[in-house]
Amino acid sequence: MPLKVIVNADDLGGGEGVNDAVFRLIGRGLITSATILANGPQVGDVVRRYASHPNCSFGVHLNLTSFRPLTRDVRLSPLLSPDGEFLPAAIRSTRLTRPLRQAIMAELSEQILSLQRTGIHISHIDSHHHIHTIPGLFGILKALQLRHGLCRVRLSMNLYNNTIPARLRLRKCAWNFALRHVGATRTTDYFAPLSVFFVIGDRLPSTAISIELMCHPGAGKYEEETALLQNGEWRSCTKSIQFVNYWQV
Repeated sequence: MPLKVIVNADDLGGGEGVNDAVFRLIGRGLITSATILANGPQVGDVVRRYASHPNCSFGVHLNLTSFRPLTRDVRLSPLLSPDGEFLPAAIRSTRLTRPLRQAIMAELSEQILSLQRTGIHISHIDSHHHIHTIPGLFGILKALQLRHGLCRVRLSMNLYNNTIPARLRLRKCAWNFALRHVGATRTTDYFAPLSVFFVIGDRLPSTAISIELMCHPGAGKYEEETALLQNGEWRSCTKSIQFVNYWQV
């Protein structure tokens, strides 16, 4: 049986160059899924173009680390810079008080709703800088799934090309188990960057059915990853592949 592979482009809506690169690769059949920054500066361009790609799934890239929030809630201020943009590291260093949790729930809910109002049929949830995997936000993630009827969610990374501390690996395993078993949630079996899969894809267990591969076309620091995606060499590191999108998981 072929391995079902989702190639997901993150950060759609984050910039004109990102949008152009992602949609070009979707058109070539090299990307099967993409996730949208609802508060990104070029999200309007995504709304205009996404319907031309019916074979691609489009998810929401929940964001608490970049650009301005969609809500204007003063309770978000611990996460914001003086000019009102999200601070990249604040969500992982700030105590999650009840008012802040309420504001985060409202902001992330609005990010989902803002895409749905445009007619985008959201396939799944993931997040910018993996904030949806922060343990303290797990309850909010589950509440968002229930409120908006989104059953598909990206795992915490569980395929590595280097050694990670046993405690961290255990935490990730526990989070993934909870994700799958608290509420109705569907996931792939594995999740990793495309560049990691290229190195160790042949080590996947024979029981693996599906994997999501993350990539970042149009972002300068990921030029090698994008070149790898385009030249197709990464496909030779494992058994036969069936490209799918998130609706097919």
